[in-house]
Amino acid sequence: MNYSVFQETLSDRENGQYLTYGIQTGEKVVHDLSTNREAVMRLVNRLNADAAAEAQLPDILEDFLP
Repeated sequence: MNYSVFQETLSDRENGQYLTYGIQTGEKVVHDLSTNREAVMRLVNRLNADAAAEAQLPDILEDFLP
């Protein structure tokens, strides 16, 4: 399993337009995890180093998010 970071521009009434980062693997995409690219990169590096299974992703993301 190989995880990667992607970026997208989103907007909402409160923040206007903003750049955000998510992760993807295979067909699974998780949008808008953080506006902090480095934090998402560290997460992706850890996921890849640990060869984390896609089934583990919900628990891992729960720990990642504040």
